[in-house]
Amino acid sequence: MRPIHLIPLASATRVPPGPRRGTGLDLLESSAAALARTFRTPCQIRPRPSIFLSPSTPAASSITPPAIIQRLERAVDPDARVLGVTASDLYVPVLTFVFGEAQLDGNCAVYPPRA
Repeated sequence: MRPIHLIPLASATRVPPGPRRGTGLDLLESSAAALARTFRTPCQIRPRPSIFLSPSTPAASSITPPAIIQRLERAVDPDARVLGVTASDLYVPVLTFVFGEAQLDGNCAVYPPRA
């Protein structure tokens, strides 16, 4: 089975601490451990590709899940499953909030973890 790579996007490692989630890095580490146990495959937190906009950039809030997935697909190892994790809310023009998005028969997905 192919490995899973968690990619922190924008401010995923700067998620404000909460009563059940700890720090953003804690959240990524616990997600990686849970994914490894569930899918019985290695799961690693990888460095963020440099192609992503920083959260302080005004245009960053306009990046939708399909655009993130396309960028992930071009920037990461094609032999791994890739999960982009963001502290930012996701949306598409017809919806006000998206709980995550994945490619059908693909390798990439993105989600905003919640406590």
